[in-house]
Amino acid sequence: MSRAIAGYYGASYLSDGNTASAKGLKRVCFKPHVGEARSYGVYVWWTASSNRASNTPIDIRHALGTTRVIVDQRINGGKWYYLGTFPLEPGESSFIELLNEGTDGNVIADAVAVR
Repeated sequence: MSRAIAGYYGASYLSDGNTASAKGLKRVCFKPHVGEARSYGVYVWWTASSNRASNTPIDIRHALGTTRVIVDQRINGGKWYYLGTFPLEPGESSFIELLNEGTDGNVIADAVAVR
């Protein structure tokens, strides 16, 4: 857990440390609580910095499959960033996963919201 860069959501955030030997091996899975099966907007939050990855992959697992979105974590930090609207279902089948495979900097996992 880290607090090195201001603008995080809550008490702290996670970083993969940008270690070459760990690239492709780290992931953080957020399992949002959704009360009913319907479409939800999915948002993520991170702290931005020049040492962040410009190509962070985020997989959204939803009722129709998996959608991968690539975000630039060097910009748009310290606020909710909209990934899109997806059909999510209650239970374990819907989740949002941040990965560090093939990234070019620190990958930050801070917060996810569905609305």
